[in-house]
Amino acid sequence: MDVVGIMNTSVLRRTAVLFVPVLAAAAIAGAVLPAAAEPASGNAAEAPASGEAARALVAAAQAKLAFGLIEKVAAGSGDDVTLSPASLASALDLVNIGADPAMKAAIIRVLGFEKVEAGVAALADVRDRLGSDSFTFADKLVFAPSHPPSKFLLPGLEKYHDPYEVIDLSTPEGARKVDDWVKEATKGKIPEILGAPLPKGSLAALNALHFKSKWETPFDPKSTQQTAFTGLDGKSADVAMMRLARGNRAFRQEKAGHKDREFVAVDLPFSDHRFSLVVATTTAKPAAVREFAPVAEWLSGTGFAPHPGELSLPRFSAAGHEDLLKPLDALGLEKARKSPDALAAFGEGVELSQVTQRTVIEVNEEGAEAAAATAAIATTRALGGDDSFIRMVVDKPFVYALRDRTTGLILVAGYVGRPPKATS
Repeated sequence: MDVVGIMNTSVLRRTAVLFVPVLAAAAIAGAVLPAAAEPASGNAAEAPASGEAARALVAAAQAKLAFGLIEKVAAGSGDDVTLSPASLASALDLVNIGADPAMKAAIIRVLGFEKVEAGVAALADVRDRLGSDSFTFADKLVFAPSHPPSKFLLPGLEKYHDPYEVIDLSTPEGARKVDDWVKEATKGKIPEILGAPLPKGSLAALNALHFKSKWETPFDPKSTQQTAFTGLDGKSADVAMMRLARGNRAFRQEKAGHKDREFVAVDLPFSDHRFSLVVATTTAKPAAVREFAPVAEWLSGTGFAPHPGELSLPRFSAAGHEDLLKPLDALGLEKARKSPDALAAFGEGVELSQVTQRTVIEVNEEGAEAAAATAAIATTRALGGDDSFIRMVVDKPFVYALRDRTTGLILVAGYVGRPPKATS
């Protein structure tokens, strides 16, 4: 099936499989419920979140996941980090189709939800609001010939229109076919995700997304000036600093953390109003990733209010290529992942061995474009608000999140600890 077909039919119709792991404890004789099935009822007193409550729950979970991953990947250094929580959530959810109950529960908690069923219900509630002219995504399960979908999985895959294909991942042709799919889905922004054959690859759970939109209020290119940006290491370099003149914008400025450091942030809307870009920095000296922990929830867009102010934001582009398995293990996946039966429905001895993600984002005076691709690879084992005027100058390390205000999903998030590269 081609990418356009997947985007327009299967993916949008494959409702809960996109971001909603099913946590029903049913894996009898290797038969695992498809992720689009209804979750188990569990605690009847826990009412499913819906509407705005679901969006808020997803937004909080995505912000928690975004900052947790950024912090683990950066490991306290001043290095830049660029990630896609939304793409990761989708790829892991595909893995969930063949996961045992413990692995399913571990995945939903790693995705940022404190209560498993509440997270499942909230994600299910937002699943029908994912389509947009500015945002497209696709996902696919790739089975190796040695581990084709079992008779227990096939009915669910077909009933819920889960896109899947049997490809020999151990051959250059097979790897190239996967990479070509990713390239098409991201409109050429991510040229490959595998790059080489996977000799022991038995499964690849893939997701790819693309976003592009103009600002609601564009920056005037004539106002862009070369301005010094100071990195975490104290070194400065000139960057192309865009400027928005005085006006009422969604700002947030507060003191937080044990050092009572002051942070300032803006939530910039795009012309497609369901999307915005959150940027947060400090008002004094540069901050390391870990020092943004007190304001991690700001990435979800909470607590912003209109304030008179002006904004200076560097034109920047960023790209990331990470193996996220170790960070995910550190966030709580390791114990369930290493169970011999974690992915039993995908075949005997199958284990999640790699979670590769590539991301790009470009921000300039006109708007922003971003793309991400994630491949979860399984291999086989040997048997408050201040009303005063705000002047926000992002001339030091900052965190950011490109978010979907309708669903709460965070498409791309990151940390810039050094003078950023300008977009072309």
